[in-house]
Amino acid sequence: GMGTSGSFEVDAAGREPLKEVLRRFVAGGASVIDTSPNYSNAEDVLGDLIADLGARDQLFLATKLSAVRGREAGLAQFEASLARLRTDRIDLLQVHNLGDWEVQLALARELKEQGRVRYVGLTHYRDDAHEALATAVRRARPDFLQINYSVTQRAAETHLLPLARELGVAVLANRNF
Repeated sequence: GMGTSGSFEVDAAGREPLKEVLRRFVAGGASVIDTSPNYSNAEDVLGDLIADLGARDQLFLATKLSAVRGREAGLAQFEASLARLRTDRIDLLQVHNLGDWEVQLALARELKEQGRVRYVGLTHYRDDAHEALATAVRRARPDFLQINYSVTQRAAETHLLPLARELGVAVLANRNF
């Protein structure tokens, strides 16, 4: 998989090389793409390129409810993400950095019941949030957990990864490289 933070936040001239990256990504059998509405124009760029390549059915799209408070704001952000990504469904809708997580995760679950979202999850990218994230995972038991994990950031090994295994929660590692 790949993320779009930074790499898909491009102007018109930067889109053509990304189209080739995405084409090769799909041709090589990769499928997971993680994005967020707070990554500048990344969702717009990604949505346009996926549509241009006709690749939506080959991809597992993950996006987030990010920096919103309240159900209506979360729903509006979700609808805007669908429009930018040029799709009618999201494979994984995550509550970004535990922001208003109880309200937003409840909304994500409603959307899952409606068939507009396949899986729901929680994210955080900092080690100092692992305790709060573990508490939320225990309480809410999301389908997915996205965390920072790499050879230089291994704190998740002590608590979060064993917890995810115990509860059957899938893990997406971000900032791997």
